[in-house]
Amino acid sequence: MRRFLLLTWAAMAVAAQAGGFPFEAFRATTIKQLLIDESEHTVRDQYSTPGSRLFHPPERIRLVATFTGEHRPLAATSAKFIALYGASRPGNEAWATQFTEEWRFEAEGKTWWLPVENQVAAFFPKELRPGDKVELYAVFTGFQWLEKGYDVMLLVEEFQTINRG
Repeated sequence: MRRFLLLTWAAMAVAAQAGGFPFEAFRATTIKQLLIDESEHTVRDQYSTPGSRLFHPPERIRLVATFTGEHRPLAATSAKFIALYGASRPGNEAWATQFTEEWRFEAEGKTWWLPVENQVAAFFPKELRPGDKVELYAVFTGFQWLEKGYDVMLLVEEFQTINRG
């Protein structure tokens, strides 16, 4: 009986590890490269009026950025994009409730306000300081055009600290 319990416990531990976050499933890229890749497949002029949205099949990407510590409520335009995107993808309908804030990151010389999943954002104050370099694991979902120009929609699902700022 004791051996059976030990084997059961070991099997459960292996299963728990296997059920972890799929870091290896995310393709390393930069926002700049993502935009270059997309420009080859997208006729932007057709969609470039304010209020337009262009949905993209979900693509798992990872990119390096600097955490600033700044956050704000999710912009109404982003909330609408996420809700419409989730409704268009079976199984993702709940996305609209999982993203209520966007956090500011710096990458490639620019500032990016990115929606971050609520349960992930809860760890930012505990684990990160402004200036920390992080690897963000995000789902690229498309673009939306605002008065100021286009906005890349990257939904952050996880992060890892690279080094302290």
